[in-house]
Order: sequence, then C-alpha cells, then structure tokens
Amino acid sequence: MTAQSAVLFPEYVRRMIKKGLEKVSIAEVVCGAVSRTDGMDFRGFTITRSGSSPVDQGDDLPETTVVLNSTASEVKKFARMLSSSYEAVRKQRLEAFGIVLRDIGESVGRGLNSWICTELITDVEPSTIAGDAITYADIAKFWSDMSTHDMDVMVCSPAVMAQILALPEMKFCVGDFMTSGRIKTPYGVTLVKCGEMPANKVLGVDSTAAAELILGSDVMVDSDKLIGTQMNEISCSLLAGVTKVCEDAVGVLVTGLV
Repeated sequence: MTAQSAVLFPEYVRRMIKKGLEKVSIAEVVCGAVSRTDGMDFRGFTITRSGSSPVDQGDDLPETTVVLNSTASEVKKFARMLSSSYEAVRKQRLEAFGIVLRDIGESVGRGLNSWICTELITDVEPSTIAGDAITYADIAKFWSDMSTHDMDVMVCSPAVMAQILALPEMKFCVGDFMTSGRIKTPYGVTLVKCGEMPANKVLGVDSTAAAELILGSDVMVDSDKLIGTQMNEISCSLLAGVTKVCEDAVGVLVTGLV
C-alpha cells in the first residue's frame, strides 16, 4: 500500500486519527463510565444521600436518591479538516503521512480534553495551597480532603506538573514511571499532564465515580477530492460530552501559578 492509495481507504485514515486521539485524551483516566447516544443532547443525573448507618430497629433506612437533571447537556463536535495537495500525498511515504494523521487526532483529543476539564472543574468549591508555591503537604492535604471517595488521579498543567515532580518527596517515584510509564505520588495517586488544564488549578478525581463520557459517535472520517486543484480533503469529527456523576468525587486545588 502506498501513501496515495492509503488515503483512499477511510479505515486506515480513521485508525491513524483515532490512535492520535487516544494518545492524548484524558477521558480514559478520569471517566468511570462510557455511554452512547444517538441524539445531540443527553441528560445526566444527580445523586443525593441522606441518613447514615448503623440503623436502629424500626428506623428509616439511609437513602440514596437518583434523579435526572432538569436540563439537558449538549453533545459537542470536536473536529479538524486536513487539506493536502496531490503532491504532498503522492510523494510522501506512508509512515510519514501516518504522523500527519495522528497529529490531527491529537488536535481533536486536546479539544476534548479542554471540554472535560472545563466541565469537571465548574461549580466545584476549590481548595487552596498554604503558601505561594505548591508543596508536597499541599497535594497530600488535597488528596485527603476528598473524604467520601478515594482520589486516584490528579490532572495538572505542565507547569504544575513540573513543580510537583521537582519536590524532594517525588524522587522516590521514579521506579513507578520506569515500569508503568505513569507518575504516581507515594500514596498512589496518578499524575496526568494535560496542556488544556488551567495553570492555576489541579483537578483531582476518583476515576471510578467522578464522570461519565457520552459518545454521540465514534471517530468519523469523510474525504473528498477537488479535481480542479488536485487537492485532497479529509475531515474527522467526534461527537462527545461529559457529565459529573458523583459531585463529591471531584476536587479542585487552586495553585499559586497564573
């Protein structure tokens, strides 16, 4: 298969784009469930709890109530168009053109990341650091502030991630990175670098309960050829949304960075 012929096969293009999207997407590490919808909107639900155990004989049982949200959330489109000349495709090796396609997928994935971060940090009462710069005590306290769930993921901007990794306590975590490719704090929280996360905030989640990813489609690819100018056009898109499931499984830490 040549680069020219590969572009004519949508499945190859879609696979390369999807590979790029999955490489950068944080959805897998922050969303505990994935649902699909055929519509352009969806309704999440709200969980409220009352009472506690143990319960004396004859008393009302503690209750968890789940109701649909009163308003629907919109499924968003994350997309990008590639316009390439005939020569750019015809004279390029397949492996090199695959890099271009994966880069398109990464662009779509970063757009999805931005939306996930925005949706999850909205309306969350933030914690703050004690001083001007983040310390190990700050992130440990942030982790402990989530009392009803176990925070197992922190999503950080590159600048905040660099500050955390420079802390003396983190030098003991190099072995985890060498074996798994993931950085974890000494108490087991996975640190995820995300360029779309605001520099002055850290998002902490219990990944099993914090959020639900809604997919309105898989990665879709359409292609066209403009004969008059010998241009190939490839568009890729993804319909997706995110909703918080357990409000108390999401935390936000405000850092000293701006």
